[in-house]
Amino acid sequence: SSPDEPPQVQLRYVNNQVFPSVRHAVVYRMFRAELGFGRDVASMLTRLTTLQAQLPQGAPTSTAVANLILTRPVDRPVAALAQETGVVYGRFVDDVGMSGDNPRPLISEVAKALSRRRLSTYRAKVRSRPTNKLRVMPNSGPQLVTGLNVNDPAGPSVPRGVRDKVRAAIHNLRSIETEPARSIELRSIRGRIAYVRQFNPGEAIRLGRALAETLARVDAPVLRHV
Repeated sequence: SSPDEPPQVQLRYVNNQVFPSVRHAVVYRMFRAELGFGRDVASMLTRLTTLQAQLPQGAPTSTAVANLILTRPVDRPVAALAQETGVVYGRFVDDVGMSGDNPRPLISEVAKALSRRRLSTYRAKVRSRPTNKLRVMPNSGPQLVTGLNVNDPAGPSVPRGVRDKVRAAIHNLRSIETEPARSIELRSIRGRIAYVRQFNPGEAIRLGRALAETLARVDAPVLRHV
């Protein structure tokens, strides 16, 4: 497909347990062997970035460390193969995406590369059968990468379902009785509208108008200044 056309197929691999899966020994080897730090420095950095022998969920350092760990064994070989076959490859932490007319042959290469870092391509067994973490998304439907629809003709877009939830939250603002709770919810709604504005400015304007109309009906003028 041409650069102006959406890919025929989008593949995604998502490992929601990537941080707990990265053990402290892997982190140490990355600092020591791949980045070239001495033993003492590598050991200190490992202690600073791990907790209970793994990358802690939510720590500001975990995303950077996970990306560093996966760059050489995963990104480099898979990106090279992707370029040879005309496939676009990208990754952010545990979200691997490949798009093109036929990216399927790269699935096994991604699985092998991830397994070298001890990251399985299967979830825990469900009813005695493992569930594949790979998602195949043809361009006949939404192709989601890091929460955005990437095959929208106008460019990356916040999915309609997410935008509908913001609109529902605006509507439900009327039913919140206490002022502190309304103020907290209002800040959340405004933050979500700001996120939508980055990719769907027209929709953000409409959501902003809906919010203004709702606030005009709510008997709590202080909300308008939160």
